[in-house]
Amino acid sequence: MNAISRFFVQLARQMKHSPDGITAAGLTKGMTKLLDRFVASGALVAPRDPDADGTEPYVLKVTQAEFDKWEVVWACCPTGVARRIQGVPLLIK
Repeated sequence: MNAISRFFVQLARQMKHSPDGITAAGLTKGMTKLLDRFVASGALVAPRDPDADGTEPYVLKVTQAEFDKWEVVWACCPTGVARRIQGVPLLIK
């Protein structure tokens, strides 16, 4: 999620001070391309509970919250990571 946020900040800086149409299209296209790269790499996967969360690895929403304020919301399902690894040594007679 941190990597996605860092790329988002770069995209937002590129879109800053652009007209509304260009901003909406740029944010939508840029974030879709970014999130698709994470899906292709296996970092984002289909949700584990499709009944509650659907089947898409991410959901993107771009809205103009105020006259000069845009809001980009992304909900995504990151793949699991190895937080606990256990080794079990066994002796053979």
